[in-house]
Amino acid sequence: MLTPPQLPAQPPTQETLDAIVAALPPPRVVAASTRPLLVFVDGGGGGASALAKRVAQAANCELLSPDAVIAATIFSSISDESPKESTESTDDDQRVADENSNNNNNNNNNNTKVTLNSFEKGVFEALLAGKHIDSDKFLDGYKAMAASNDAQHKGIVIDGLPFTSPCDDNEIVAAAEDDLVASSTPTYKYKDLETLAAILDKKPHNFRLVLVHLTMGEHDLKARRQKQWVDPVTGLLYPGGQVDYSKRRRAQGWVDGTLDEENEAALVEEDRTWDFDVHDDVPKKKFGSDDDDGGGDGDDEEDGGGGEEEELEDDDLEDGDDDEEGGGSGRKKKKSKAAVNVARFNLSNKNTWQILPKEILDRLLKRPEDLPECLTHELKKYKEKSIEITKLTTNYFDPLHTIKLDASQHPDILFKSAINRLTSLGFNLLETPPMSKKLDISPGTFTGMTQSDIYTYLNALELEAGEPPREESSWGRFCPVQFYEHQRLVHNGFETPVSYRGFFFFLSDAECLGKFVANPDKYLETAPSLQGVKMCVLGGPFTGKTAQSKMIAKIYNLKFISVDDILEAWDQDPNQAELKKRVPMYADIVKRCKKGQSVAPETMIELIKMALNGEVKTSKPNTPVAAAADGGGGGGGGKHGGDVPPKSGWIIDGFPRTLDEARALLQADLIPEYVVLLKNGENQYQLSPTNQCGGSGATNSASNQKPMHITYYMPSLPITTYPYFDNLFNGFREELPEIIKLLELKTKIVETGAEQAIPTILAIIQTAIDPFLPKAYEISEKQLQENPAPFEQGSTKDFCPFALRQVNILQKGNPQIAVRYMGQMYNLSSEDAKYAFLMEPHNFVSVRHLMTPPPPRFFFLGPTGSGKSVCMKALEKWGAPIIRFADYVYEFAATAEQSVREEIEYMMKENAGLLSPVLVEDVVTSLFKKEPYASKGFLLEGFPRSKAEAEVVVKHNLHIDAVVVLRIEPDIAAHRILTEKKKDWKMKRDEARRILFSSPDNSKAAAQLKLAEAELKKMDDQESEMYDACLDSVDKENLRIGDVLGTFETAWQVPIIEIDCNKCIRPVVGSLRRNCTQFCEYRKSILSNAYRIEYREAELLMRLGIKTYSPFGNICPVSLKKNSSVLKRLTGTKPVVYRTHIYYLRTEEARDEFIANLHEYITQPPPQPVVRPQICILGRPKSGKSVTAARIAKEYDMVHLTIPVIINSLINGKEDLELSRKISACLSAGLALPEDLVNEAVLLVTSRAVCLARGWVLDGYPQTVGQAKELERMGLIPHIVFELNISEEEMYIRSKNDVKTDVRMKTPHLNFAPVMSIRDQIHSDNVAGLKRLYGRKYANWIEIDGSKSKWFLKQELVVHLEAETMRRQNYTDLKTKGLAAPVHDIGISLEHIHENLSKFAEYCPGKFYKMVRKEQLDVFLESPEKYAFGPDLPESLPEKKTSSVLVFPRQLELQGYCPVTLAEGPPGFESIIPGNPNHIVEYEGKLFAFTCQENQDKFMKTPWDYINLELPAKLPPKIVQINVGQLPLLGYLEQSVARALTEALTDVGKVRPKHPYKSLPKSAADYLGLYLKANNPKNKEWVQKKYSKELRKFIDRCQLISDISEMVRVYDSEHPFTFVPIHERQLGLDEKINLFFNLQTLRQQ
Repeated sequence: MLTPPQLPAQPPTQETLDAIVAALPPPRVVAASTRPLLVFVDGGGGGASALAKRVAQAANCELLSPDAVIAATIFSSISDESPKESTESTDDDQRVADENSNNNNNNNNNNTKVTLNSFEKGVFEALLAGKHIDSDKFLDGYKAMAASNDAQHKGIVIDGLPFTSPCDDNEIVAAAEDDLVASSTPTYKYKDLETLAAILDKKPHNFRLVLVHLTMGEHDLKARRQKQWVDPVTGLLYPGGQVDYSKRRRAQGWVDGTLDEENEAALVEEDRTWDFDVHDDVPKKKFGSDDDDGGGDGDDEEDGGGGEEEELEDDDLEDGDDDEEGGGSGRKKKKSKAAVNVARFNLSNKNTWQILPKEILDRLLKRPEDLPECLTHELKKYKEKSIEITKLTTNYFDPLHTIKLDASQHPDILFKSAINRLTSLGFNLLETPPMSKKLDISPGTFTGMTQSDIYTYLNALELEAGEPPREESSWGRFCPVQFYEHQRLVHNGFETPVSYRGFFFFLSDAECLGKFVANPDKYLETAPSLQGVKMCVLGGPFTGKTAQSKMIAKIYNLKFISVDDILEAWDQDPNQAELKKRVPMYADIVKRCKKGQSVAPETMIELIKMALNGEVKTSKPNTPVAAAADGGGGGGGGKHGGDVPPKSGWIIDGFPRTLDEARALLQADLIPEYVVLLKNGENQYQLSPTNQCGGSGATNSASNQKPMHITYYMPSLPITTYPYFDNLFNGFREELPEIIKLLELKTKIVETGAEQAIPTILAIIQTAIDPFLPKAYEISEKQLQENPAPFEQGSTKDFCPFALRQVNILQKGNPQIAVRYMGQMYNLSSEDAKYAFLMEPHNFVSVRHLMTPPPPRFFFLGPTGSGKSVCMKALEKWGAPIIRFADYVYEFAATAEQSVREEIEYMMKENAGLLSPVLVEDVVTSLFKKEPYASKGFLLEGFPRSKAEAEVVVKHNLHIDAVVVLRIEPDIAAHRILTEKKKDWKMKRDEARRILFSSPDNSKAAAQLKLAEAELKKMDDQESEMYDACLDSVDKENLRIGDVLGTFETAWQVPIIEIDCNKCIRPVVGSLRRNCTQFCEYRKSILSNAYRIEYREAELLMRLGIKTYSPFGNICPVSLKKNSSVLKRLTGTKPVVYRTHIYYLRTEEARDEFIANLHEYITQPPPQPVVRPQICILGRPKSGKSVTAARIAKEYDMVHLTIPVIINSLINGKEDLELSRKISACLSAGLALPEDLVNEAVLLVTSRAVCLARGWVLDGYPQTVGQAKELERMGLIPHIVFELNISEEEMYIRSKNDVKTDVRMKTPHLNFAPVMSIRDQIHSDNVAGLKRLYGRKYANWIEIDGSKSKWFLKQELVVHLEAETMRRQNYTDLKTKGLAAPVHDIGISLEHIHENLSKFAEYCPGKFYKMVRKEQLDVFLESPEKYAFGPDLPESLPEKKTSSVLVFPRQLELQGYCPVTLAEGPPGFESIIPGNPNHIVEYEGKLFAFTCQENQDKFMKTPWDYINLELPAKLPPKIVQINVGQLPLLGYLEQSVARALTEALTDVGKVRPKHPYKSLPKSAADYLGLYLKANNPKNKEWVQKKYSKELRKFIDRCQLISDISEMVRVYDSEHPFTFVPIHERQLGLDEKINLFFNLQTLRQQ
């Protein structure tokens, strides 16, 4: 029987106790989700207010705007349902915020007279009088709203700060210089900026700052302001475009209540543009496939469909640049239509609006502040203020968290763009903070009701359809608000319940109720914990009381006091005289001890008081417990997280021990709240039970479930062997009843047996004293039947956690023996297991990580001929050893005792191999304990062999994963058996023949041959009889297997996998692997408790906060794992619940795979922030720019931009922009567009929402260095610039072909040679400058061979694009998390990097840090602080030089010899090697030369290791370079080809080739030639491989003669030329003979 491993009996070490504490369940806290704090800024009238309002609604955030501040003030002033108290103070922002929150939620029904505070009174009176609101009071309103519980729970969107309208009293005097030094917040010139900075400084820790900056040209801003209208009734502003559109549509006959076709069409296009998901219903061809319709060179991707434009052909390009892919000049081209110039997405601004009602149109007015003179003054004031605004935004917002939007776009487009950008920064706007529910209870409702009835009643209140039953929270009936604000545990009744995240919370009063409802996460981030508990732990010697005291002190942050440790520490103090003077009590104690008197109880009490006051150390010096006793780890820090509060509680180890000490303790008012008594009898005391840590397996950490390796220091001896033990124990035992009788009048007594394991005792104590410890509860059969929905399974799924932890087996639990723990259900295998689990559930399951299952264990059953060995070998890749039971029995016997070994050998020989039940149990049990099977598992073949052995397995709970049964028909099995036997004898016969052919006198081989031939003849003669015998044998084996399975099916819950083996081996193995995948390949997920739910159920659970989004959001983890592209995001709609998260899968197949292999998918990195690429493609005319750009854009749903597309989008969009008017005027006049207008157009369109959201590909621009520099000045720097290189000749060939095509198709063209020459000249003149700008400055220039095919070009671009995007995503993700991030190859200016290099400059430290290699970068990123703030660089650094520095009088050190080879080489001349003048380093004014780059790099790393070397007195002669061509013929051959020829001739001698139908000299010469060509180092690699293949073929042909001779001859001394009959020849002989004769034919030809 499997039993838990017993650890040696020793006192536990501190590491053991720490491991036990670490296994305790984590505190159940609510981790506040990341919420945004968004600040919207524009230049005044840019649409920030409208956008902020929409974003706040979408993200469910609190909007802080001027209107919201005034509305909140008015609401507070007129409300008659506010519970706040009268006050006149305005300094406490938190109090004002909470009052506003309570009023807004309207959660109380108390009719209380309202008294306004000064802020509310001043604002309300000013509004009633029609006056301006005082700016100071108005800004106070912003602060109050920002500090409110509502805002801190939901998130904040700030609009209106800074003020955009001029205000004379808004400017303040700069603070004094001393104030600037004392203040941590920068002082700004304006009060509104000061207020905004104060709000940002006080943001909650889970808020992330983002600046949304809307920009627009001054001229366009004035035009917009002058055209907007205001509704005098509501005060709402309406854009001029919306008003004009409404009037136009009404004039065209639009009637209220009908659809607006123009707007609907625009919405359809808008939805297509903003749909980023990849749709599965659009099949994509494999990349590079050439099965395009029509058989031409069309694009290999599918038609877009759904309203998209037709696929562009190779020559359907913009601006007449009919670029073509490479791959030959004479290929035919397919051209079915004229070139078109379309964009896949609408780049023009949206020009349709929601039509306004007629009554609003009739009453619209113009605002005075929108008049030109007012606008000019306002914008002037804002410009003056912009310096201070920039200062604030620079201090609080980094570039990654600054979203710049083009304010000229339609409000709908701006909103979608803002949401998209926020999502790319990691904000999951789909997940909104859940709201709490106040459950209204009428007075007297609970009168006469039990607690169970009360919870049943509360569960029925305001329960939504589909909402799971609520549970009591970890707070029980304690108020979380009181604990958060006052660190006080207040126990409440049931009168003020709140439902939140599926739990009940009970508040102490109406004020706490209002605060909690407004922002529950604020009060639930801190876990409940015992505060200031006072305890004594009593027990006899060796009961483990000290260990329990230490652990409880650490868990609950108590002061550990041990009188014995204090006295022992004093006794070990080396300076006894000084100690006695400092502590007179110690001197008195020493005197009494010398006289043989006991220490008085009063003295002991004074000693304890000194320890409580911190006047003495409470533990022995240099012991592990000192940290827990004096420095604390403990409760608040160790168990509950957060800052460790000062110790206010205490725990006394082993005191009082006498009745007098107990009386003295009570008289000194040191009354403990709990007294823990560890009881046991004298005869039962022994170290092994009371101090072992194995018990319930609690020493195994919950996170890894691996047994600890503990060092022990004491032998396992009975305690009664210790001297004077009887006196020591009896004295305590006699007075114990009186001590307990005295203490129980004042305190609570917790009794437990000391013979239990340490974790079990700790669990009993915690259960008695800690109301917040998660406890397990038994689930009755009635509860199982009444519960409408099944309980969520725990972290061991339906397996028994007790069996898993105790004996490391997977045993199915009994659903009727169920326990609920932390909201999950666990099935136990027995009543004993249930009792143990209820006592200490945290020691059996992990609520943090996936449980680690035991290794795979299988029984394989099947008759002979079913293929057991082959099938088991197919599972060998999963690592489990394969064992035959009969073989393992002998392996077991070899290590067993003599008597057992003899018994096994006897029964294996005399009892047909059948063992006794006891031996069967011992043998099989050893597989669960003996290595390597205990850690790797096993695949056991041929067991159980009988029903009796199966009964032994069942009786002793030797649970395995599954029993694999291989089913086969008897006749098929018999045929396989006979075939295999015949095959084996034929192999033996052929082997004997082969031996005799080479050794005719081998008698053993002759005998083997004779026996094999006799057996084969016998099998041929008796085939029918042997077939019948095999049938009988297989039938008997099937009967035995049936008995075994019958036993398993009736008494065991182990899966039985049946495999049909009547087929050939491949489908059999495939079926076996499919059935065993869940047990082997998906082993880590076998205990996963994930389950599927419906989409609406998932939405409900997340809205209520019961479950949350996973780190993957709504991205499918399975698709993310399988899709290598970082530019595609596949969202899912099939939800799966795992623990507290909901995962969304894309398809049902993906959902099944996710549940089956959960560990594989949830441990992968979550998706990083989306970064959309921005690239340019440049090159000569006809290099394939447009084709490649179109293909890449379509592949990744990017925007394909060309200059014509950009210009047309501005002209055709009918936008009221100054730039559009300038372009239209220029083109109407027939003039060429100036470069500045083109650059502005490029900047404007690339900053459009669709381009930012999808990324863009700019085709053929910039063309000149001036254009590129102007774009750089404007801030437009592409992520990558691709240059497609083709030769000038290739360009003219392609253009000539295009001319013919254009003439034939009668289409306009610009493909004549003169035009191509001009365009090529522009490219040639500027390409070098463009390469310098982008390549050297930003390292983003990539050259690609444009002469290759379009598939090659696309693939090359995809590789670089994916890699660059991944680097940018990684950088964005790490910077968002505040971590160190690599900056290589992400487009950051190299000049900027060099300007901001760290103190290490170019050296690896390990601002910016440079690393030597990728490995060093990874090490640096793991702990950047360790290397970034390390020691400074040495004053003198090595510097690489060129040979130009060797100018007289400067000379090389060490006479020019390499210092590295001299230092690291062997003794002698071999290490004295002259350096290469191309590898020179200067260090401390000296020059050193090195033999190679590797040695130079070694010197650069540690130059001080090589600079103090000295050359020996005797040096080798100088090496003089001699021209080999000037040597005599013999010397020339010796220096050039001698070694190669020698090696070739040596190989010829070893192989001795003789080619069929060639002479020996000819064969040797041919071999020599092939050998030299195959091993010529100057040949290219592919040439060497070619001749190596020819050489192997030549050797195989030379081997034909001997191979054929061995295969056809039979050894016979009497007939030496006897040959093997045709029907008995080996396979392959005929092929070799045919090849032999074919060589003759080839020779003759």
